[in-house]
Amino acid sequence: MARPRTCAVCGCTEDAACHDELRGNCWWEGDRLCSHCAQPDGRRARALVAAGQLAEVVAELLLFVREGDQDIFTPFCMQPGDTTAEALRTILRIEALPGGFKRTTQPVDEDANQLIGALDRFLEGKI
Repeated sequence: MARPRTCAVCGCTEDAACHDELRGNCWWEGDRLCSHCAQPDGRRARALVAAGQLAEVVAELLLFVREGDQDIFTPFCMQPGDTTAEALRTILRIEALPGGFKRTTQPVDEDANQLIGALDRFLEGKI
């Protein structure tokens, strides 16, 4: 007997679909992704971008720690400050969206808005 198809991201199956109030049950978008994971809501898509940016910074920093600047590797020239700032700005903007992060109980306050503005200016080269 064949095993039911399973989503590579959330683990739902043909027998147990994802369900949410806005989108209803999921359907298959190819062999390995359900529709909810293939087309995440805006907050999830932005969170995925921020997580990818932070993962790149961590990977580059770990490579530098292990290998240092060597001729066989590209010298450590990544700008981890810029990439981290972009990820932080994305995270703060997600929190500011209606619904924010489900684990966040406090609304984004004025300090967070000021931080978003400062990150915008930093990334534009104005500070």
